[in-house]
Amino acid sequence: MRLVARLLLLLLAAPAAQALLLAWPAPPRCPAPLLKAAADAGAALLEEIGRDERSLATMASLLAELESAGSPATEKKLKRAVVGDWKLVFVSDESALAPFTATGASGPFVVLEDVYSRWFSDDTVQSIEVVRKVGPFGNVANSLCGRWGARRSSEDETSVLTWRPQYMIDERYREVDPPSTAPREMRVSHVSDELLALRLKEAEESYCIFTRLAKGALKKELDAFSVESEMVMGPKG
Repeated sequence: MRLVARLLLLLLAAPAAQALLLAWPAPPRCPAPLLKAAADAGAALLEEIGRDERSLATMASLLAELESAGSPATEKKLKRAVVGDWKLVFVSDESALAPFTATGASGPFVVLEDVYSRWFSDDTVQSIEVVRKVGPFGNVANSLCGRWGARRSSEDETSVLTWRPQYMIDERYREVDPPSTAPREMRVSHVSDELLALRLKEAEESYCIFTRLAKGALKKELDAFSVESEMVMGPKG
């Protein structure tokens, strides 16, 4: 092994080898103007979402601009970009919402307050919904827990997240079977330090937008809803 290492050092020291290394193409990078345009589009999209009267056409245009910036080039980079705590800030329809919610948000006497999605580096995933029941009942929380993965398609250069619920923590903080263990799959339209946009693969017009939460922010938000945050979030905190 030492002999092989010495030979490699000699080869790399040769002028021809150095020239070859210098001529080797560097991995493609997203041009700075494109990154700036994506950042501006992301900020404008969040501003539009925060308006009392949103323009769906404007949001669609801004999302298309974000998509033009592309997504992480490898599965490893994709997973690294997605890992974290995210808060749902916009959903186009119930179809796009369904993969992240349990049964707690159904019925005429409940109001869905907020939805959070947590993607961990150990391939576990958790979706938390906070529900307000009409009347003097207070808020409750349910969470779907399972495993997730990411893949990058070489054919159409799209990035996809897949996950499957394995169990559920219900409003009484008991571990129970989830309503469904069917796999969920969504295309990553855009992911950055601030935004995560996902589209249903089978219905591209259905999409949802999340913003990243800082460390510890999720617990504070759950505490503000007067639910047992430690029980809801589980051992990962």
